[in-house]
Amino acid sequence: MMTLLSRVAGVMFSSRDSLRDHTPIAHLSPKTPEEERAPPKSRYVGVVAGAWKKSKKTWVAQHGGELGRFPTELEAAEAYCKALGFPEPLLRVEGECGRATVKRERLKYERPSDYKAAPKSRYVGVTASGNWKTAKNKWQSTFRGKYVGTFATEEEAAQAHADAKGCPGPVLREGGLRKRKNPDDAVLEAEEVKEVESDDDDRDEVVIVEKFPDVGTRVKKRFGSKSSRRWCEGAVTKVDAGDDAPVTVTFDDGDVERLTVARYECECVALPASRTKKLKCVYCAHVLSVTYKETERDDFTFECPYEGCGRPLRLPRKKE
Repeated sequence: MMTLLSRVAGVMFSSRDSLRDHTPIAHLSPKTPEEERAPPKSRYVGVVAGAWKKSKKTWVAQHGGELGRFPTELEAAEAYCKALGFPEPLLRVEGECGRATVKRERLKYERPSDYKAAPKSRYVGVTASGNWKTAKNKWQSTFRGKYVGTFATEEEAAQAHADAKGCPGPVLREGGLRKRKNPDDAVLEAEEVKEVESDDDDRDEVVIVEKFPDVGTRVKKRFGSKSSRRWCEGAVTKVDAGDDAPVTVTFDDGDVERLTVARYECECVALPASRTKKLKCVYCAHVLSVTYKETERDDFTFECPYEGCGRPLRLPRKKE
């Protein structure tokens, strides 16, 4: 029995000695002079060691930038918490991978934000300037994505937008609708289509030919020869095209155009007696369907049919 116990004890002591021989003891080694002179890490969130000498040791509170330097670690932590609105200093807790994580108590507090969102203007085309908190001119006016200017008051910016647009007065935003403030000589505005200008006339006509097969897409292109061109707008409903034959295009408003592919020229085959356009009322923002005769376009006036509006309107002027 004694022999067995002595053998077991011998194995245990030999195992312990082998583990001691192979266990790293780097953590038991004394610190180097550089490590002893290095500033320590703070226990608090938002605090780092500043100047660290025997004669002078400071702690720095920082959040985005330096908030101040303090003689004690606790004072720096209190300054950090005061800047962010926390009631008490927050301790660091070493998490996985050695990353410093904040205690869960931080989640109990809500940071009182001093950020205020830029105000929204009551007028169309007016927004708050980027530095509206400190700027002298707090309101910016734009028209069609282009900068008009900055103004001290919201009304001045709205009037500048109206002048750039050619309206008699500013347009108010009320309940999601656009209403004109001074609707005396208001004009019903049609949806504008961007026109592409080019010195190469043949290139323009080629673009037209390429867009014809897209039946159902809205197009607004120039038709006719150089001497007699006009604009035709509508959705293509039918395309009859051959290899060498003219291309016949039918629009939803009744226009029928014939295009000679070889010569890139057009001629009007049939023009309807009346046209129907969908336009938007500048007072109530409702979309209207207006039918009129081409010969009476310039003098055609009508009233908005929606209840509560009934304002007199007229068609936009035809482009020259």
